[in-house]
Amino acid sequence: VLDPDDVRFEPQVGETFAGRAGNTATHLLESEDAASVGITRPEAAFLARPVIDGGAMKLRSTDAVLAPAPGGRVYYAAFGAPIDFADCYAPPAVETLTDRILDAGLDVQFLETKSYLETAGDLADVLTGVRARRKADALVSPALADWVDEADIVVERADDGLTVSR
Repeated sequence: VLDPDDVRFEPQVGETFAGRAGNTATHLLESEDAASVGITRPEAAFLARPVIDGGAMKLRSTDAVLAPAPGGRVYYAAFGAPIDFADCYAPPAVETLTDRILDAGLDVQFLETKSYLETAGDLADVLTGVRARRKADALVSPALADWVDEADIVVERADDGLTVSR
């Protein structure tokens, strides 16, 4: 549990996610002497502390770490040095971020691909993943698992994949 006096809240500056993330990361790396920064979004449905720990371990031997999600997206990015963050999450974000990292003369490593909940098409994947993890007593966010239980959404097989309905 964090002590509220030990937490610092600051307004974020930037018109886009990439702008806000870039401004914050650059400020922390250049002005606050942070050794590294990690960036994630709430759509990273299965992001858990072991993933962040794994990224931190990789940052000991590389300049940047990306965690890809289906569709060329990125659910977690960590940096030990700033890059050009302008529009760095432009699709396909995993390629755009990789290009920016390499353009800055840095190296990059990757974490495992995980589901990302941004579109209706992602929902079936996340629902089935949460349900399977609960059945196996595997790690899953309790809040997400409770929402899946309460949402009463059915996942069914279709000719072109999976569909969701109530």
